[in-house]
Amino acid sequence: MAVGVPLIISNTTIDRQYFPPSVVQFFQAGDEVDLAAKMLALYRSPQARARLVEAGFVFMEEHNWGSKKDLYFQL
Repeated sequence: MAVGVPLIISNTTIDRQYFPPSVVQFFQAGDEVDLAAKMLALYRSPQARARLVEAGFVFMEEHNWGSKKDLYFQL
């Protein structure tokens, strides 16, 4: 995400908790066919890739050390 690569991640409970679907592409955990389909879909859609990259940069700006360190120190 930090280097401008759209992420395709498994739809585990923890990943769904941290990442909204507007920021990453989810695939069915343990389903390599679904992973391949999601990879091909992004490969074929420059607009979808660009959308995920942009959303990823925004997400990183909002969830980086500088913006969250006070929260972490309070824990």
